[in-house]
Amino acid sequence: MQTATACNCSICTKNGYLFVYPKCKDVVFHSGEHHLSSYRFGGKKKPHKFCPSCGTSVLIDFSESARDVEREVTAINIRTFVDIEDILGGLELKPVDGKSKLGPAYSIPVLPKD
Repeated sequence: MQTATACNCSICTKNGYLFVYPKCKDVVFHSGEHHLSSYRFGGKKKPHKFCPSCGTSVLIDFSESARDVEREVTAINIRTFVDIEDILGGLELKPVDGKSKLGPAYSIPVLPKD
């Protein structure tokens, strides 16, 4: 059975993240990687990459992490995989309590008034 991480922190909950952590060298994007936009929340340490066209949350980039073990992997949101619905029921979800461990929660950004 495959395992995916289900974190309860504010950003993972808002974006519906289910993460797997493949080694960076094993991740291949066929197109669009360089068009992804970034959002940093809380401690602003790790960019959360998303599609600027549709808003889909794709991954967390650990390349700037201070921890070597994190820089070797990428957190990929498996909900972005094609036909993932067919295997979601067969996934084992590993709960992670990020809500109490990951620092400041997501806060609604102040947007300029029109």
